[in-house]
Amino acid sequence: MMSAKLFFRGFIAGFRGFGKLVADAINLAVLAFVYYIGIGMVSVVAKALGKHFMKLSRREEKTYWAKTSVGPRDKELYYRQF
Repeated sequence: MMSAKLFFRGFIAGFRGFGKLVADAINLAVLAFVYYIGIGMVSVVAKALGKHFMKLSRREEKTYWAKTSVGPRDKELYYRQF
């Protein structure tokens, strides 16, 4: 009786390990597919259209700070900012 319990504990542990291995492999395959299709296609279309999502080129300027005008503003600009 004891050997049957020990056998089934090992059997269940083996299946659990195998299941985790299969789940990891499937997750890797699905996520890689989604990444290459989703991100890759957006990248190809953006490059074809000349879109740059990040401006990485350096401009030779004295300062890189954005100019803003500080002063009184209309109250309506503060509503629904996001």
